[in-house]
Amino acid sequence: MSVNKEYALFIDELLSRAVEEFKSSDEYNLQKEKLDTMERDCDTMLSKTEKDFAVECFELILEVDSKEEQYVYRKGLQDCVFILKNLGGVDVNYTSEIFNRLNIQHIREFLLYGVECCDISDKTYEDRIEELQKAAIERVESGFSDRREREAVVSEIFNYVDAVESVYMEIGMKCGAALAAQFLNGNKVK
Repeated sequence: MSVNKEYALFIDELLSRAVEEFKSSDEYNLQKEKLDTMERDCDTMLSKTEKDFAVECFELILEVDSKEEQYVYRKGLQDCVFILKNLGGVDVNYTSEIFNRLNIQHIREFLLYGVECCDISDKTYEDRIEELQKAAIERVESGFSDRREREAVVSEIFNYVDAVESVYMEIGMKCGAALAAQFLNGNKVK
Protein backbone atom coordinates (compact mmCIF):
# COMPACT_ATOMS: atom_id res chain seq x y z
CA MET A 1 0.00 0.00 0.00
CA SER A 2 1.36 3.42 -0.92
CA VAL A 3 2.11 6.13 1.62
CA ASN A 4 -0.70 8.27 0.19
CA LYS A 5 -3.22 5.44 0.62
CA GLU A 6 -2.00 4.77 4.17
CA TYR A 7 -2.30 8.48 4.95
CA ALA A 8 -5.82 8.57 3.48
CA LEU A 9 -6.82 5.55 5.60
CA PHE A 10 -5.29 7.16 8.66
CA ILE A 11 -7.22 10.40 8.10
CA ASP A 12 -10.42 8.45 7.42
CA GLU A 13 -9.94 6.64 10.74
CA LEU A 14 -9.39 9.93 12.58
CA LEU A 15 -12.53 11.38 10.98
CA SER A 16 -14.52 8.25 11.79
CA ARG A 17 -13.47 8.46 15.44
CA ALA A 18 -14.33 12.16 15.58
CA VAL A 19 -17.80 11.46 14.12
CA GLU A 20 -18.38 8.63 16.60
CA GLU A 21 -17.32 10.93 19.44
CA PHE A 22 -19.74 13.59 18.18
CA LYS A 23 -22.54 11.03 17.97
CA SER A 24 -22.15 10.37 21.69
CA SER A 25 -22.52 14.08 22.53
CA ASP A 26 -25.59 15.94 23.80
CA GLU A 27 -25.42 18.26 20.79
CA TYR A 28 -25.79 15.32 18.39
CA ASN A 29 -28.74 13.95 20.38
CA LEU A 30 -30.51 17.33 20.10
CA GLN A 31 -29.88 17.43 16.33
CA LYS A 32 -31.04 13.82 16.00
CA GLU A 33 -34.30 14.65 17.79
CA LYS A 34 -34.89 17.51 15.34
CA LEU A 35 -34.25 15.17 12.37
CA ASP A 36 -36.63 12.56 13.79
CA THR A 37 -39.34 15.21 14.25
CA MET A 38 -38.81 16.45 10.70
CA GLU A 39 -39.04 12.87 9.36
CA ARG A 40 -42.31 12.29 11.25
CA ASP A 41 -43.69 15.57 9.91
CA CYS A 42 -42.78 14.53 6.35
CA ASP A 43 -44.56 11.19 6.87
CA THR A 44 -47.77 12.90 8.00
CA MET A 45 -47.77 16.11 5.97
CA LEU A 46 -46.52 15.06 2.53
CA SER A 47 -47.93 12.86 -0.19
CA LYS A 48 -45.89 9.82 -1.31
CA THR A 49 -44.49 11.73 -4.34
CA GLU A 50 -43.59 14.75 -2.22
CA LYS A 51 -42.07 12.51 0.45
CA ASP A 52 -39.97 10.62 -2.14
CA PHE A 53 -38.75 13.94 -3.51
CA ALA A 54 -37.94 15.22 0.02
CA VAL A 55 -36.07 11.99 0.85
CA GLU A 56 -34.08 12.31 -2.38
CA CYS A 57 -33.25 15.95 -1.53
CA PHE A 58 -32.23 15.07 2.04
CA GLU A 59 -30.03 12.20 0.84
CA LEU A 60 -28.29 14.53 -1.59
CA ILE A 61 -27.84 17.16 1.12
CA LEU A 62 -26.39 14.53 3.49
CA GLU A 63 -24.03 13.26 0.80
CA VAL A 64 -22.78 16.78 0.02
CA ASP A 65 -22.54 17.51 3.76
CA SER A 66 -20.48 14.34 4.30
CA LYS A 67 -18.05 15.29 1.52
CA GLU A 68 -17.80 18.82 2.92
CA GLU A 69 -17.13 17.35 6.38
CA GLN A 70 -14.31 15.19 5.02
CA TYR A 71 -12.80 18.11 3.09
CA VAL A 72 -12.95 20.47 6.08
CA TYR A 73 -11.42 17.84 8.38
CA ARG A 74 -8.54 17.12 6.00
CA LYS A 75 -8.00 20.81 5.29
CA GLY A 76 -8.00 21.54 9.02
CA LEU A 77 -5.25 18.98 9.54
CA GLN A 78 -3.23 20.44 6.67
CA ASP A 79 -3.70 23.95 8.08
CA CYS A 80 -2.53 22.78 11.52
CA VAL A 81 0.63 21.32 10.02
CA PHE A 82 1.20 24.53 8.03
CA ILE A 83 0.72 26.68 11.14
CA LEU A 84 3.06 24.50 13.20
CA LYS A 85 5.72 24.63 10.49
CA ASN A 86 5.54 28.41 10.21
CA LEU A 87 4.72 29.44 13.77
CA GLY A 88 7.60 31.55 15.00
CA GLY A 89 10.19 29.58 13.09
CA VAL A 90 9.46 26.37 15.00
CA ASP A 91 11.78 23.62 13.84
CA VAL A 92 9.63 20.83 12.44
CA ASN A 93 12.41 18.41 13.33
CA TYR A 94 12.00 19.10 17.04
CA THR A 95 11.64 15.37 17.55
CA SER A 96 15.32 14.95 16.74
CA GLU A 97 16.07 17.14 19.77
CA ILE A 98 13.97 14.80 21.90
CA PHE A 99 15.95 11.79 20.71
CA ASN A 100 19.22 13.66 21.24
CA ARG A 101 18.23 14.19 24.90
CA LEU A 102 17.05 10.61 25.30
CA ASN A 103 19.43 9.20 27.85
CA ILE A 104 18.77 7.06 30.92
CA GLN A 105 20.97 9.38 32.99
CA HIS A 106 18.72 12.37 32.10
CA ILE A 107 15.64 10.40 33.09
CA ARG A 108 17.27 9.28 36.34
CA GLU A 109 18.20 12.84 37.33
CA PHE A 110 14.74 14.12 36.45
CA LEU A 111 12.98 11.42 38.46
CA LEU A 112 15.29 11.70 41.46
CA TYR A 113 15.93 15.45 41.58
CA GLY A 114 13.57 17.10 39.08
CA VAL A 115 16.41 18.36 36.92
CA GLU A 116 18.13 17.26 33.74
CA CYS A 117 21.54 15.64 34.06
CA CYS A 118 24.16 17.95 32.58
CA ASP A 119 27.16 15.65 32.61
CA ILE A 120 26.51 12.38 30.80
CA SER A 121 29.04 9.73 31.72
CA ASP A 122 30.17 7.47 28.91
CA LYS A 123 31.69 5.00 31.38
CA THR A 124 30.10 1.61 31.94
CA TYR A 125 28.10 1.00 35.11
CA GLU A 126 30.91 -1.21 36.40
CA ASP A 127 33.58 1.44 35.75
CA ARG A 128 31.53 4.16 37.44
CA ILE A 129 30.97 2.01 40.53
CA GLU A 130 34.54 0.71 40.68
CA GLU A 131 36.03 4.21 40.42
CA LEU A 132 33.96 5.55 43.32
CA GLN A 133 34.37 2.38 45.36
CA LYS A 134 38.15 2.54 45.00
CA ALA A 135 38.22 6.22 46.05
CA ALA A 136 35.98 5.54 49.06
CA ILE A 137 38.04 2.56 50.24
CA GLU A 138 41.30 4.50 49.84
CA ARG A 139 39.83 7.33 51.92
CA VAL A 140 38.67 4.95 54.64
CA GLU A 141 42.01 3.14 54.66
CA SER A 142 43.88 6.42 55.03
CA GLY A 143 41.73 7.42 58.01
CA PHE A 144 41.95 4.15 59.98
CA SER A 145 45.27 2.63 60.85
CA ASP A 146 43.70 -0.24 62.81
CA ARG A 147 42.82 -3.04 60.36
CA ARG A 148 39.79 -4.32 62.35
CA GLU A 149 38.31 -0.87 62.72
CA ARG A 150 38.87 -0.15 59.03
CA GLU A 151 37.21 -3.46 58.00
CA ALA A 152 34.27 -2.72 60.31
CA VAL A 153 33.76 0.70 58.72
CA VAL A 154 34.09 -0.71 55.19
CA SER A 155 31.60 -3.47 56.10
CA GLU A 156 29.09 -0.87 57.36
CA ILE A 157 29.56 1.18 54.19
CA PHE A 158 28.92 -1.90 52.02
CA ASN A 159 25.81 -2.77 54.09
CA TYR A 160 24.54 0.78 53.54
CA VAL A 161 25.28 0.66 49.81
CA ASP A 162 23.56 -2.74 49.54
CA ALA A 163 20.43 -1.37 51.25
CA VAL A 164 20.36 1.72 49.02
CA GLU A 165 20.90 -0.44 45.93
CA SER A 166 18.03 -2.76 46.92
CA VAL A 167 15.64 0.09 47.70
CA TYR A 168 16.36 1.92 44.44
CA MET A 169 16.10 -1.30 42.45
CA GLU A 170 12.62 -1.87 43.91
CA ILE A 171 11.64 1.74 43.27
CA GLY A 172 12.95 1.44 39.70
CA MET A 173 10.95 -1.73 39.11
CA LYS A 174 7.78 -0.10 40.47
CA CYS A 175 8.35 3.02 38.34
CA GLY A 176 8.94 0.85 35.27
CA ALA A 177 5.76 -1.11 35.92
CA ALA A 178 3.78 2.10 36.49
CA LEU A 179 5.10 3.61 33.25
CA ALA A 180 4.30 0.42 31.34
CA ALA A 181 0.77 0.37 32.76
CA GLN A 182 0.30 4.04 31.91
CA PHE A 183 1.57 3.41 28.39
CA LEU A 184 -0.73 0.42 27.89
CA ASN A 185 -3.72 2.39 29.25
CA GLY A 186 -3.34 5.05 26.58
CA ASN A 187 -1.31 7.40 28.81
CA LYS A 188 -4.09 7.71 31.40
CA VAL A 189 -2.73 8.45 34.86
CA LYS A 190 -4.53 6.69 37.71
